[in-house]
This record gives sequence, structure tokens and C-alpha cells, in this order.
Amino acid sequence: MPQTQSTDPDGASSESEPLRGSGGSGWQRYGGALTRAMSEVLAELPEEARAHALETADYWLSIGIQLGLERPDRARSLLELIEADEGERASLAEDAAGFIEEALG
Repeated sequence: MPQTQSTDPDGASSESEPLRGSGGSGWQRYGGALTRAMSEVLAELPEEARAHALETADYWLSIGIQLGLERPDRARSLLELIEADEGERASLAEDAAGFIEEALG
């Protein structure tokens, strides 16, 4: 499995434990996008907790994607429950578009 890159508080990168996945350059691109998206959170965590945080984020992102694919109406309702403000949901949509572009090109 590919190694993920963690970003230290000073901006330096260091390798951490791998995320689960099938490997390959697509997986590395996704792992890099996830790590960059979480850089502020990772910078606040001790080094030993970063891999677990990435694994957890990967798991819940996978759950959300699966839910969105299989039950889009329920996914929309859940998102509205989680983020009631329409403006904030629009901001999430922009963040999601940026993430998918970075992860998949």
C-alpha cells in the first residue's frame, strides 16, 4: 500500500502509515488529496495520531460516497440534518468539487 504524507505544523512532510486501499498511482493521488484537505487538522495532532485520523476520514468519506450512490435522497436529507444552513452546504459543495478534482483530475 502507498504511504501517505503528513504535514507537520511547520509545513514539512513526513511519511506515515498507509491508508487502506488497493495501491497504485490513483490511490496515491487520493491519499495526497485527503492529506492536503486535512492538513490543518493533522498539524494539530501528535505524529502518532495522524495515520489513525487519515484512516478514520477515509472510512467516513467512503461511507458518505456509498450512501450518496445507493441512497441519494437519504444522503441529501442527512446532509441537510448535519448542515442546516444552505450557504454552508453550498460551501461544502465547492470544497467537494475541489477535492474530487484534486483526487481524480
